[in-house]
Amino acid sequence: MKAFEYEDLPRKVVHQAKRVLIDALGCGIGAFGADAAQIVHGVIQDLGGPKESTVIGSGLRTSCLNAALVNGVMVRYLDYSDLYAVPAGKWYVGVHPSDAIPGILAVGERCNVPAKR
Repeated sequence: MKAFEYEDLPRKVVHQAKRVLIDALGCGIGAFGADAAQIVHGVIQDLGGPKESTVIGSGLRTSCLNAALVNGVMVRYLDYSDLYAVPAGKWYVGVHPSDAIPGILAVGERCNVPAKR
């Protein structure tokens, strides 16, 4: 059985994944100065911890968990991130799949996963 490779992904999937990643990072950067983000950032800074992952916009390195928390607050704060509507009976339920991106990036950085493309 052949291992799954980046090249096996359809171009449309790669394009959409890049769009969602850039959208999430833009939302995080845009919310960096918001009160909520600065409060959580200050708490995380005071807590310290192992320098495993980076907080978007500040360069602060902290634990993977704490970086995922503060980055997640920033990505979600402005509520401009992607929306995916899921049918639920005769209604649709909206979800924001990119809310998972801050955690994924923090774990990837902690585990030294190399970025591709």
